[in-house]
Amino acid sequence: MLSNEEKLELIRKEIEQTVEEQASAILKSASQKRISALSNAEAKANEDAARHVEKAKKDIHTRETTAISKATLQYRTELLQRSEGYAKEIFEAARARLVAFHQSPEYAAYLKARLTAVASDHSFASVTVRLSPADKALEGLCGEAFSVPCRVEYDDAIAVGGFVAENLDEGYACDETLDNALEEQRAWFYANSGLVLKAI
Repeated sequence: MLSNEEKLELIRKEIEQTVEEQASAILKSASQKRISALSNAEAKANEDAARHVEKAKKDIHTRETTAISKATLQYRTELLQRSEGYAKEIFEAARARLVAFHQSPEYAAYLKARLTAVASDHSFASVTVRLSPADKALEGLCGEAFSVPCRVEYDDAIAVGGFVAENLDEGYACDETLDNALEEQRAWFYANSGLVLKAI
């Protein structure tokens, strides 16, 4: 049988062992919590850094896209201004040639041929022909071309030459003006010249 002192010694050793085990468990738990906290802090720092890098990339991309868009717009604006300038020069020259043709001796033969072609292509009960005021001297060609009653009117809107033949009762109008021919060529030119900018 153990003496009291031996019992006390056993109890003291048991208490010390329990305290050591508990202290070791507490230290181990604290170490795990510290490692977990450090790991969480590192993961959060990595997430924050990744977010900042991603934001910086997006900011750079936005700035680059804006700069490219601005440069493209400026380039397209300059091209558009140049193409409009070329088109304006071309059509001013074409209009000047049509005006010169209108004042030439060949114009009367051209007008007669066009009046005759329209008269032979269509049968009218009567017809109204609108001419440029500058073509008053050629009014007689209208009566020669049409075998039906022909009324001649003068239209200031016809600036270059040619004529408009119409019979509103029959719902017919034929625009043979040089002004109209020039505008139709303008539409064709913009559609086919390659000088008109298309969307990129």
